[in-house]
Amino acid sequence: MEPIIDISDLNKKYAIYARPFDRVKELMMFGRRSFHQELWALQDIQLRVRPGESIGFIGSNGAGKSTLLKMISGISSPTSGRLAVRGRISALMELGAGFHDDFTGRENIYMNCSILGMSREQINRKLDEIIAFSELGEFIDRPIKIYSTGMFMRLGFSVAINTEPDILLIDEILAVGDEYFQTKCYDKIKEFRSQGKTVIFVSHSTNTVRGLCERAVWLEGGRIHADGDSVEVTDLYLNFQRNRIGQRRQQEGISEEASPPGADAATLEPAEPAVEIPALTRQGTREGEIHKVEILDGNEQPRDVFDFGETIIIRLHFRARGRVPNPNVGVSIWRNDNILSYGSSSAKDAAGLEELPANGYVDYVIPDATLMNGDYEVSAAIFCPDDIHPYDFHNRLYHFQVRCRRRDEGVTYLRHYYRYVFDNGRTVITREADMTAPRRR
Repeated sequence: MEPIIDISDLNKKYAIYARPFDRVKELMMFGRRSFHQELWALQDIQLRVRPGESIGFIGSNGAGKSTLLKMISGISSPTSGRLAVRGRISALMELGAGFHDDFTGRENIYMNCSILGMSREQINRKLDEIIAFSELGEFIDRPIKIYSTGMFMRLGFSVAINTEPDILLIDEILAVGDEYFQTKCYDKIKEFRSQGKTVIFVSHSTNTVRGLCERAVWLEGGRIHADGDSVEVTDLYLNFQRNRIGQRRQQEGISEEASPPGADAATLEPAEPAVEIPALTRQGTREGEIHKVEILDGNEQPRDVFDFGETIIIRLHFRARGRVPNPNVGVSIWRNDNILSYGSSSAKDAAGLEELPANGYVDYVIPDATLMNGDYEVSAAIFCPDDIHPYDFHNRLYHFQVRCRRRDEGVTYLRHYYRYVFDNGRTVITREADMTAPRRR
């Protein structure tokens, strides 16, 4: 099948001038002398996209993701190389791009759709659908200069998705919308994909890329670092970023014992100024105290990266300052996008003690953890028996990562099966989902 986007040996170079007048001086020298430095934003890009593919571009800031999208959309031209695109493109890359501040939302729809190559008749057929999807109400007939960033995004996305493009380009812009409209946009993108259209999506959220895209392209330093299955490529990228964090900490001389609040397996000793915890992240009266928290694997070895299905142990080292009756030990796990994944306490589970010993530790053991791919934060606490007043509460100070090759959506895997019933109920066929292998669409 002929590719809908075909890129070979593509390069993009920018001239960087220290002062604006240097550009004029260079023109006056007629090429005899250069007053600029060269910045290669993209180098040796080879990329073929088949019709109907959904691809996520990931990479560090400045890696060249947005530049490549601008090349594909035609906003910017390559310095050298070949780029061929077949079909109509709709791009959503910058808030307000293609809009006029003094025009109303309705007038901007007509103008933007015309720029995208639609006739007046085509726009009229789509107008009600675009307005309804944007949910702007009476604001559709008001100048867009009074719009909020979220309203800009609603209008821009509504135009982009409803102009019947063959290729949809999206550059992280959905992050400015509220959760309700983000979900609505993602559902629309999935519907768009189901129609066999091509989607290219730039995002720093690996979970979003996994959920929306079958293929991922990792750009780093203007070059393609990896291209393939979205689960495999995002795993590589996450490991690369974690290594960068570790190298930075080593260069800055940050040890585990002297880590700032929120570092992995940080030791919290209030008597030592180097690990003092701000009030917002640590609270309590301290009759019962958590002085250290460890994230361990099933062999009780420190870990901060786990594979799907492995055992995770959260070990709370405690000590009592006097008599602490009926202590209530609590643990909660949050995904780093502020979703509470799970929380429980010894009181809720009827697994408490009559009195907290002077010293010891308690293990919160999660056998065969079925958390989905992501970065997670752990809160740990010892509460009074009423489950309200904390003796010691550490709010989301500890971190671990789960790598999961499945494509299911959500926070955790729920074991499930499919029951097919035929012949008026006389024949039943059961197919149990395979929780060990990646799920394919």
